[in-house]
Amino acid sequence: MPHAGNASRWLAENMSLYHGDCLPIMRSMQSDSIDCIVTDPPYGINADGGVGGFGASATDKHYQAGWDSQAPSQEYFSEMLRIAKKVFIFGGNFFTDKLPVGKHWIVWDKTGEIKFKNPFGDAELVWTSIDRNSIKKYVLIQQGFVSKERERFHPTQKPTQLLRSILTDYTTEGETILDPFMGSGSTGVACVEVGREFIGIEREQNYFDIAQQRILKARLQPRLLTPRALDGGESPALPGLSTPEELSGLKAGRKPARRQ
Repeated sequence: MPHAGNASRWLAENMSLYHGDCLPIMRSMQSDSIDCIVTDPPYGINADGGVGGFGASATDKHYQAGWDSQAPSQEYFSEMLRIAKKVFIFGGNFFTDKLPVGKHWIVWDKTGEIKFKNPFGDAELVWTSIDRNSIKKYVLIQQGFVSKERERFHPTQKPTQLLRSILTDYTTEGETILDPFMGSGSTGVACVEVGREFIGIEREQNYFDIAQQRILKARLQPRLLTPRALDGGESPALPGLSTPEELSGLKAGRKPARRQ
């Protein structure tokens, strides 16, 4: 059990959530004591003040500001690599000065075969500590209003469907997953759905409370069977990635209705 120090702690079966800075908590963990880290640290690019969707500001969506003002220091990444057997970091391209050269990258294709005309990126990159020279792609459309995620609690929230697929492909049932930058708890929700133990750490009280409620709600739902429908396969080089699967239910130019 990690030492909480000044952090408050919430415990449930196979779940441990900590409200506080993740660095002192990670320092208390033994080397290689975590099976896998899946996380999305702040990039330090002020995304908290950016676009919340086709011109709507982040504050219009009631997101908490200030969390992306500074990227984590080198020690945060060194501790993640020390305590975990495998590490997956969303936005790893923002941290290449703090991470070893990545051999196996994950590409999240956010457009599929749909040609969007908007300011959002076509893909996101995930740095991994996996020691093989290849690239793996997942296809899940998310472009502003166009998303399969029903509820958004955080401006950089990752789809639980994507996280479930990554956990299914790279971890096994019963393993312990850590997200030291938990945010609104999407990794924890995915862990509940595919039967992984979870440790989450979040310093912002608002997001910690949201994560706790989302994970509690997920624990009340039946376990999911996780198809690998997002898997675009592996390729030795980016240009050779396989053709993305077409996702049904979404068409170019159609925006889902706003939630009231």
